[in-house]
Amino acid sequence: MKKGLMKRWFCVILSFSLVFSMSSMQAFAESAEAANPVIVNPGFEMEDESGNIPGWRLITTNEISFLAPSTEFARTGQKSMHFNNPTDQEQLQVASEKIDVVPGGVYNAKAWAYVVNQSHSIGYEIHFFAADNKSITPSSTFKNFAKGTLALNDWNELLVQFTVPENAAKVELRFNSGKAATHTEAYFDDVSIEAVSLPGQPEEPEEPEEPEGPGEPVRNLDFEMEPKASGVIPGWSLKAPTVGVLELASSPVRGGNHSLYFADQSDTARTQAYSDPLDVNEGDKYVAGAYVYVMSQSHSIGFEVHFENDLGTAVGSPTFLNFTAAQLSGKQWSLMEVPFTVPAGATKARLLINSGIPSLTEAYFDDLFITKEGGGTPVDLPNEILNPGLELPSDTGGIPHWSVGAGTAGVLEVSTERVRSGSSSLYFADRDSGQGLRAISDPFRVEGGETYIAGAYVNVISQSHNIVLEAYYFDANDAQVGVKTELFSSNSLGTNQWSRMSTQMEVPQHAAYARVALYSGGVSITEAYFDDVSFEILPKEEPLDRVYQQAVQLGDMVSVNLGQAGQIQTNSLGENEVYFHSNGLPGPFSVLDAETGELKFSQLIPNSEAMWAMTIGSDKNVYFAATGDGLLYRYLPAEKRIESLGVNPADSWVWDLEASSDGKIYGATFQDKGIGKVFEYDIASGTFRNYGGVMSGMDYVRGIAVHGDYIYAALGANVHLFKIHRVTGEKTEIPIAGYSGTVGTMADVFVVGNKLFASVSTMNMVVMDLDTYEVLGGFQYSNMLSEPNPHNENEIYYKNGSELFKYDLAQNKSVKIALPFPLPDTLRVKDMTWITLKEGAGAGETVLAMITQYGEYWYYNPKDNSIKFVDLDIASQYVRIQALESGPMDGRIYMGGYQRGMSVYNPFTDEMDINIAAFAQPEGIGFLNDHVYYGTYVGAVMYKYDPRKPAEIGSNPVLSYDIGHHQDRPFAIASGGGKLYVGTVADYGMLGGVLAVYDERQDNWTQYDDVVEDQAIIGLAYKDGLLYGGTTVWGGLGISPTQQAAKIFVWDVAQGRKVAEFTPDIPGIDETPKMIGDISFGPDGLLWGAVDGTIFAMDVETKEVVKSKMIRPSLYNSSKWKPYHLRWSPDGMLYTTLSRQLTVIDPETLQYKVIDGTFTNDMTIGLDGTIYYAPDAGTALVKIPVPETDATLRSVTIDGKPFAEFSTGVTSYVKELTADSTIEATPSQQGATIAIEAMNASEKTLIKVTGADGKSRLNYTLYWNEAARQKDRPGAENPTPPVIPGPSAPSAPSEPAVEGRQIVSENELRPNAQGEVAVVLEPNADHALLPINAGELAGNRSIKLDGGNYAFDVPAEVMEQLKRLAEGMTGARIKVTFERASEQDGEALAHAASTRYSADVAARSDIRSILLSVVGQEGGEKKLGQFAEPVTIVFDLNGDIDPDATGVYRIDDNGVLSYIGGAIKNGRMVTEVTTSGRYAVMQFDKTYSDVPSGHWASRAIKKMTAMLMAQGVSEDRFAPEKVTTRAEFVAFVVRALGLETAEAGSGSFADVASDSWYAAEIEAAFQAGIVNGTSGNTFAPGAAVTREQMAVILYRAYEYKRGNGVVSGASGSFADQDAVSPWAADAVSAAQTLGLVRGRGNDKFAPQANLTRAEAVQGVLNLFDK
Repeated sequence: MKKGLMKRWFCVILSFSLVFSMSSMQAFAESAEAANPVIVNPGFEMEDESGNIPGWRLITTNEISFLAPSTEFARTGQKSMHFNNPTDQEQLQVASEKIDVVPGGVYNAKAWAYVVNQSHSIGYEIHFFAADNKSITPSSTFKNFAKGTLALNDWNELLVQFTVPENAAKVELRFNSGKAATHTEAYFDDVSIEAVSLPGQPEEPEEPEEPEGPGEPVRNLDFEMEPKASGVIPGWSLKAPTVGVLELASSPVRGGNHSLYFADQSDTARTQAYSDPLDVNEGDKYVAGAYVYVMSQSHSIGFEVHFENDLGTAVGSPTFLNFTAAQLSGKQWSLMEVPFTVPAGATKARLLINSGIPSLTEAYFDDLFITKEGGGTPVDLPNEILNPGLELPSDTGGIPHWSVGAGTAGVLEVSTERVRSGSSSLYFADRDSGQGLRAISDPFRVEGGETYIAGAYVNVISQSHNIVLEAYYFDANDAQVGVKTELFSSNSLGTNQWSRMSTQMEVPQHAAYARVALYSGGVSITEAYFDDVSFEILPKEEPLDRVYQQAVQLGDMVSVNLGQAGQIQTNSLGENEVYFHSNGLPGPFSVLDAETGELKFSQLIPNSEAMWAMTIGSDKNVYFAATGDGLLYRYLPAEKRIESLGVNPADSWVWDLEASSDGKIYGATFQDKGIGKVFEYDIASGTFRNYGGVMSGMDYVRGIAVHGDYIYAALGANVHLFKIHRVTGEKTEIPIAGYSGTVGTMADVFVVGNKLFASVSTMNMVVMDLDTYEVLGGFQYSNMLSEPNPHNENEIYYKNGSELFKYDLAQNKSVKIALPFPLPDTLRVKDMTWITLKEGAGAGETVLAMITQYGEYWYYNPKDNSIKFVDLDIASQYVRIQALESGPMDGRIYMGGYQRGMSVYNPFTDEMDINIAAFAQPEGIGFLNDHVYYGTYVGAVMYKYDPRKPAEIGSNPVLSYDIGHHQDRPFAIASGGGKLYVGTVADYGMLGGVLAVYDERQDNWTQYDDVVEDQAIIGLAYKDGLLYGGTTVWGGLGISPTQQAAKIFVWDVAQGRKVAEFTPDIPGIDETPKMIGDISFGPDGLLWGAVDGTIFAMDVETKEVVKSKMIRPSLYNSSKWKPYHLRWSPDGMLYTTLSRQLTVIDPETLQYKVIDGTFTNDMTIGLDGTIYYAPDAGTALVKIPVPETDATLRSVTIDGKPFAEFSTGVTSYVKELTADSTIEATPSQQGATIAIEAMNASEKTLIKVTGADGKSRLNYTLYWNEAARQKDRPGAENPTPPVIPGPSAPSAPSEPAVEGRQIVSENELRPNAQGEVAVVLEPNADHALLPINAGELAGNRSIKLDGGNYAFDVPAEVMEQLKRLAEGMTGARIKVTFERASEQDGEALAHAASTRYSADVAARSDIRSILLSVVGQEGGEKKLGQFAEPVTIVFDLNGDIDPDATGVYRIDDNGVLSYIGGAIKNGRMVTEVTTSGRYAVMQFDKTYSDVPSGHWASRAIKKMTAMLMAQGVSEDRFAPEKVTTRAEFVAFVVRALGLETAEAGSGSFADVASDSWYAAEIEAAFQAGIVNGTSGNTFAPGAAVTREQMAVILYRAYEYKRGNGVVSGASGSFADQDAVSPWAADAVSAAQTLGLVRGRGNDKFAPQANLTRAEAVQGVLNLFDK
């Protein structure tokens, strides 16, 4: 950031301590009268010819470091001192010239530091010297500012207080990097020394003189006593000889009726108001407080406590604090507090308010207090929050019992605009991104050690960051003893609705009182309303009496090869090599053989936790840079060594590196809150060049490319693309049509041939002509493009998801390559390079080698379309555990990793059996018939794993099913009845969920879409042929819920349909559930469910919740999808992650115990009852043994011999046995018991184990043969035939294939689980043939034809209409045509429309010709004209759209458009049509030269123009201020209503000619009761319509549209309501109430004024939107 950079971080921390006066506060004394010491060049503005800094010198001789004046950052003025030490070989130390000081004086040495990089402490030192400049003893004092205490990329104030030794006369200031520092870079500015106190200087503040006149002391701290006749305020005086105004004021007041008005109107004198003496006790500790409402202050306001004895003689020194404008919010009540201890001999204290010199101050004071140790706060402290509903009367002075936290600023007002209860709420507006706003309550009593729930309702207008609910706790001595904060995101709270924020807390044992606060955060923009704040004690709970062993750390579990920088090349020695940097602290740079994966070289790179930038230079060396220190490194393959090339001159964070063919390396950098830059490194000379910032306000240069004379730079956080001349440095922006300036960070930029590839987001690539910058097309990709194919220079490759594409540069066309198996769906490919293999069977073949961010490496041979994976021997990194389950078939622990990877831990051997890094992110894990099923993100893809076989990428786990249908996250997986059930969460921007059912015996998946409307499935449980599901109202990111309550649904598995759906009534829950999951059947047969912090159990027969308990309030402030685990222990206890804490619940009593309060997403129960979980959602697995529940076996013998195949975790075996076989078993735990039973009828032997607790049981089964085992499998007795809701083979004889034709069978017309009929259209089909009785087959339901990116819903009435149309035809069938226009035809149609309407018209979907007809067996065809009922059409949207200019249109051949309309739902455009035709989503963007974008009606004009309801007076002019005639306006309204008009004939008005263009519209409006004319039979069509006439017409049109009598007699609120004609008064008031009209300004309607065209358009749009 450049000039005027704010010290936000420091202000936030400082304000926090000032609000509560519980941390030590910095006392700011007024300036000493003596002059402060003079420092030469304290702001570094002077610079000599050699670049040195006058007044400062280097102490050290470190050649790597440097010190120089800089204009890059300056706190004030133009320059600062750039201080950079990138090495740990030597420290960097700089010193000022010697500065004269006073021996014995106390000073504050200050400086400001802008820290770019800091590995260790930065020292600020004061060295002492005698008058002859010789060093003395003690030689120095200093303060080291440790790493983390200074904000990076922001200005921080450094302050060191020192006392000058008596033998010193001079000081020298020094800044020191420290020798241990590996990299310190900072800018220093505004160095100063300020005198705090000097020998012989009188103490400040002065002692107050005696009160004027006699009288007993008066306590009047709330200023409620009436003033004396002389105007003197009882209990207060103006200190002489100070001047100013002290008066009682009635507004603003904080409480009661009065406050103290305090005004210092002189900048040469001070104003001091002091109280009468107040009783205090010698030696006791107190806190003095005052509330202040500042109107203006030029300097600090002092709040002081002065002490005296019973005789009124001053005792000791005053205690005081000075409060700056930054600490006291303007025009809001703020709290000032000063802690003090009464000195010896004092019995009285006076409070004094001091404006200081020089100052101009105007403020109001109220509710001053002194609180005493042991007495806790004022004696009248309430037992509850006062004014929690913001209902108490207030004036403009503030809000009773609420104030603005010191150090914060914003708007707090009582409002009636939005209220949840009562008549008012708190309006809260933080409009400063650099400073937060805190509304804080008055103190109220609490009981230490008790449990409370703090809550508040919020109605958010907008929030850029989390809104924070806070509770602060204080003891009886006013010391802060605790704080509880809870963060609420926009995803949790939504907008324009009342949402509850709440948090449960244990009040600290020693707390005496609390204050609740509502906080916006320090870097936020927030506007909201708050109401009904609460702080309620919870009844005491008798905790579950259960003791657990100490948790055991098992270590990190899922490892992946994660890095962000990689390259591939054939080096200068002819060797194929891969270069990869792995994330770490620090991370290693690795060199590997590109053909075998063997590690050839590895070295840790300091400060390289993450690295994104790596490239191959023209010298075949590897160049790379990390994100921590700005160092550029070079790896020399021929010498196998790394060398540092120095720190780049731009920034420490390097995003990208690219090499030119002429020996240069170019780097792209990032600077937080600054400007991203570009630098150059010349390989030959070893020198750097800084091209400087590319674009002001853009922090990122995220990617670069080099071609010819130019560097191409991709920026963020708004999309911008620049080219930079390599020689001159000139920067020129390249426009990207439709993207430039939009919010988002570009990912990269490439130049290939004459094409410019601009990645406008992580996945979206735009292809442009390099010379003209014309956008030629685009595609989605996985972050990397290949070099051109060595055998075809017009061919490049890229990956997207799990697919590989080649792109033809000549034809601008992508073609998907049919691979033998999917590629890893990793988002980021780090490099794609052509190499020629040197060894093995493929020697001599040229292949395309690719490496991803996870170290996945393979090469593709286009010659035979083969892919070979190569395991790279690179260091792996551990990732967070994302999924965690215990395998019921083997007792092993199955885990999935965040972003990537899966692993299997064997708890019986304490070994990691399997770790697969190259595996998609598992969201859910389930089990069926000895197989493990993984539901993975992205795309909701299911994988099947056989744990009895070796794990191998691509084959085990193996792809089982791709759920699709815009689904992304399969969290819920359950099994039962021989089937697997999967529930999903939708993709980004989508709502809804899918139920997928897998019959393993039939190897058949069946999918049911949108089981619960707009809700995802996050919990599943099976029992007795029924599947129960729990849902969440949330969907993918980027879309708000449409439903208010989560559901439980019941699914009949055999029938494949939903039989019930409801929201359970849960007693004791604090709000309607929004997510229900997990759900699980307990040993008691009840269905148990989790709702955030509430547990419940339901009787599935009655659907009644029979048990429930709210353990924690419903926060919904973590994942909105990930279910809360419910897992049953062998002893019947229920373990859960309710409220994301590891908790055990007794299902009988609902008593509970939080075992581990750290954030926990995943847990499971082992076969032996051991608890496994991942605390802090981290990388490590932890276990808590519960040995008394262990019912496992250690060993088994058969006929006296050890059973060799036995494993503790495996409970089912096949072994040739008989009833006479002798079985013996040994339990794992002492105290467990065993019973063995041979079951002849079932041909199996059961080993029944009971744990030491007598309750936990586990059976081991030995089947005598495989047949016996198979009979025991679920579903074996009566396997259910598969339910197939989708396409099946037609029952009719097969027909010859016809291109584009799809024949729909009778089976496909069978209703699905939701009672819907949905036919999936084939990708290449352009028409479908249906049986003539399709409507009857569908049960007289509508039939949906789904083509993926388009769909049609044909009503039963239309199907019957088509059947009637076929009467007399032989062998008739229904034909539905949906032919897609070719790309060329689509462009021609859009061009014709653009020309016709002089607008920019572009298709935003496929263009489809929709035709309904019937065809006979002999080939005849009858087309249906008007449909009996509308047909619903759904289109996927292509590209970004402007909703105001986009809709569905019917398109004629000559480009004539008919606007149909439509609404966007779940990212798709939905509309209804009543005739056949050619339809598409089109964007119709027309601009007028006289309607600028800032015009008040520009949106209405744009939208109504796009709807073809408004048009300009010429091709490029709209004439918005032109007066509208009555005929024009009525015709406009009639078109908007869609009123039918008849042929012109004899009309109702004599002055409306039958052949006039408006005759039919006026007559239609008259017949509809919308107009009556100006007299009996005249209409005055050419007269201007007045605004009151407009209101009447719009209101009548509204009544016609919605039904009569909707609104009448509403009282108008326009300031000129009296000017409205009596006949129009009611309509104007009603139209205003309905939002159909608004005033022209100053709250005036101007009823007699003529209506303009802009007003007409806005009014009709208001009507249209109702």
